[in-house]
Amino acid sequence: MTYQQFDRLSAKEQTDLVWTHGVHLAERQEGRFTVILYQMDGFYIELFHTRHGSRRPVVRSFIDTDFLEPYLINIDVNELLCW
Repeated sequence: MTYQQFDRLSAKEQTDLVWTHGVHLAERQEGRFTVILYQMDGFYIELFHTRHGSRRPVVRSFIDTDFLEPYLINIDVNELLCW
């Protein structure tokens, strides 16, 4: 599936597809949301869940890797730097 095809789906279809075929990459907190990052077919999807989980998550899909920056602070690269 392409990014454009995914973007044309309903929010329910997007969420169901991510839960069944997405690759979980990372999580972060943003305000009252837990944001879960997935990768699928060359693009990225964020699911914004409220802490109470009472609603279907808000979906944001993107291909621009600049949106990955909030996740980078959680990656420990110390082992890569020490020889």
